[in-house]
Amino acid sequence: MESGAEYVKRGVTYLDWRKYSPEKMCKSFSDKFEGINIHQTNVDDINEKITTAMCLSLNELVPKRRANLLGKNPVISPEIRNLRNKKSRLMKKWKRTGELIDYQHLQSVSDQLNYEIKNERKKSLCKSLSGTSKDYWKVINSVIGKSVNEGFKIMDEGREIENDFDVANLFAEFFKGKVEKLENESLCEQYILPDINPQPGQSITYFNEKDVEASIDLLKSSKAMGFDEIPGNTLKHLKTFITKPLCWLFNVIMDNGIVPKAWKISKITPIHKKGDKSSVLNYRPVSNISSLSKIFERCIINKLRITNEDVLFGSHQHAFRKGASTVTAGLTMQDFISTEMDQGRTVLAYSADLTAAFDVLRPNLLVKELINLKVESSIVRVIYDFLQNRRAFVQVGDSNSYDWGMNKNVYRGACWDPSCLIST
Repeated sequence: MESGAEYVKRGVTYLDWRKYSPEKMCKSFSDKFEGINIHQTNVDDINEKITTAMCLSLNELVPKRRANLLGKNPVISPEIRNLRNKKSRLMKKWKRTGELIDYQHLQSVSDQLNYEIKNERKKSLCKSLSGTSKDYWKVINSVIGKSVNEGFKIMDEGREIENDFDVANLFAEFFKGKVEKLENESLCEQYILPDINPQPGQSITYFNEKDVEASIDLLKSSKAMGFDEIPGNTLKHLKTFITKPLCWLFNVIMDNGIVPKAWKISKITPIHKKGDKSSVLNYRPVSNISSLSKIFERCIINKLRITNEDVLFGSHQHAFRKGASTVTAGLTMQDFISTEMDQGRTVLAYSADLTAAFDVLRPNLLVKELINLKVESSIVRVIYDFLQNRRAFVQVGDSNSYDWGMNKNVYRGACWDPSCLIST
C-alpha cells in the first residue's frame, strides 16, 4: 500500500454518537429514572435502577452499529492529495507515450510527493508527542507495535485461532491458570480475619453530596468503559441528576457493608506487551469495572487520604501517589545520580523486569494492613466485601469468554486493583 494512503477497517462495531448531546442525555435520563424510595435498602436494586436508566438513555442516543469504516490518515494534506493526483495523471501519460521526458517528469513529482509525506508524517508525530505523558507513551507504543490489537491471530498447539469467541476463552484460560499457579505456590502467611462488624455506638463514615460531586469531577473521560458500558463523560453530564441517588446508594453500602454484585465483575482486555503477537504468553490483562464503582472508590480513597501519606507509601514511592508519576521517579533518580557523581562517588543501579508478572493479593492480608493503620472498621468491612466473590471475563472484539470466580485472591491487572484504595 502506498505510504500515506487512506485505509479501511472492515466489520467494525462502533458507537454512533451523532444524536448524543448532554442536554438530550439529561432529558432522557430524567424521563427514564423513577427515583429511589428512601426506604429502599437493597444495594443491588438501587444500583440497578440508576444503571438501567442510564443504559436505556445511552442505547437510545448512542446505538451500537456495525459497518465498514473508512479511516482517514492524518498524513494526507491537500498538497499531498494534489501531488498524488498529478502523479496519477503523469503515470497514465508516460504509459501511453513511453517518452523519457515524461518519465523524468513523473519521477520528479514522485520524489516531491515522498518528500512531502515524510515531512507531514514528522510534523504529525511531533504534534502527537507534545501532549500529555499518557499521549506521549500511546504514540511510542504504537510506533514500536504495542498498540491495542484489532483482529487477534493466536496459535494454540500449532493451530491458528482467529474466531473472537475462541480467542477470548483461550486468554481466559491463560490468565486464570497463571494466577491459580501462583496461588498454589504462594507461601504467604495465613491471617485469620477478626470481627470487623461495627460495634454499637461506633461512628460510621458517611458521604455527603459534595463528596460524590468531587468524585464525579475526578473521573477520567479517556478511561475505557467497564461491564456496564457507561462512559465517564456521560456521568459528568448527569452529575446534577445522579449525585443525590448515588449519595444515598453509597451511604446504604456503608451501613450494610455490602457492595452491589454488578460492581464485582471485571471486563478484561488482553494487551500485547512484547514478542510474538500470536502467543498468549506475551499479553497482559487490563481490566475495567463499573463506572459507578469508580466513583465509590474515589469517595473511599478521599476518606483514607486523611492518613499521613508517608505512613501508607514510604517517602520514596512514586507509583499510585498523588502528584507523583514515572516522570517524578525519573527526575529523582537523575538528581540522585548527578549529585553522587559530582561528589566523585561511584553509582550502581539495578533494575528488574518480571516477564508476564501477575501480582496476587489475598484480601485478608490487605484487611490486616488496614487494621494496623487504624482505618475505620466500616471502611475496612466494605473493602473486604468488595474483594469477595469477584468474577471476570475476557472480551475480544464483540465476543466474551466464559466468566470465572476469584474466591481466595484478587490479582492486579486481571480485575479490580485493590491497591488503589490506599495508594491512588
